[in-house]
Amino acid sequence: MKKNFLIMFSVLLAVLLIVPVIAIDKEREERLEFGYVVDVLRISTEPDTLTPGNPGKLKITLKNKAKFDVFDLRLEVDLPSQIALLKDTSRRRISRMYSGEIIQISYEIIALPTASEGVYEANYNLTYLNHVGTERSETDSFSAVVKGDIDIYAQVEETTLYKGNNIGEVTIKFINDEVADIKFLTAKLEESEDYEIISNKREYIGDLDSDDFESVDFKIKILNEKEKIPLKLNLDFKDSLNNDMSYDTEIILEIREPSELGIKSNNTYVVVIVVIVVIIVAYFMYRRYKKGRRKKEKY
Repeated sequence: MKKNFLIMFSVLLAVLLIVPVIAIDKEREERLEFGYVVDVLRISTEPDTLTPGNPGKLKITLKNKAKFDVFDLRLEVDLPSQIALLKDTSRRRISRMYSGEIIQISYEIIALPTASEGVYEANYNLTYLNHVGTERSETDSFSAVVKGDIDIYAQVEETTLYKGNNIGEVTIKFINDEVADIKFLTAKLEESEDYEIISNKREYIGDLDSDDFESVDFKIKILNEKEKIPLKLNLDFKDSLNNDMSYDTEIILEIREPSELGIKSNNTYVVVIVVIVVIIVAYFMYRRYKKGRRKKEKY
């Protein structure tokens, strides 16, 4: 009996001694494992490219990859001068983040109306505690893209084509009426059954900045009697971030009467010449008639 009691007492004593050691070892292990356990899975903006003067969102997705919860998580962003927080603050605080939990933190932002197009660097700082109060802090950077919308407006500026003259030049003006800058712009006049292209089909324009315009000339021959001829254009260029872009558009060339353009037609010249000839003939006939009357009066 006494022997059994001693055995039970020894086992109980061993358990009481081992359990704290295991707990201490586990705590030490967790302390050693407490590296950067909160991952930044994704940082994005909505839309993907911010437009000057328009609001957007900055979204940061976090994941706790540790086997334990983290506490007092603080996230702070530092934006470049061209991008501002919109009715929002730069710091977010989360009291507890469970093991394996994924959280998305969102900020209301805006690219300033005066912001230039480009890629801007921003920073964030992330701080949190593990369950035993050990703190971890990390700082890193990310990028945000500011780029305006692209819209090229084309119109017929002038033409030497009109009814009765089916061969001539048409001058097309290209206008960049958006905030985005355009580089290496090339304009191509597409073939059509309505006209034959006599000049080069493709013309290089170059850079077309915001609120700027350039004009190019194409020489064509009209092949029918239509009053409105659609001109199909293909525009190739690069945006401010050197992405290749292609843009198709169509404008209308109106074939007007010469008088509408302040031009005297060939028919007008013919009429004028005929009138002059008639006047001259009438004048000589009148003189001949008068001479004949004078001779009769003498006799």
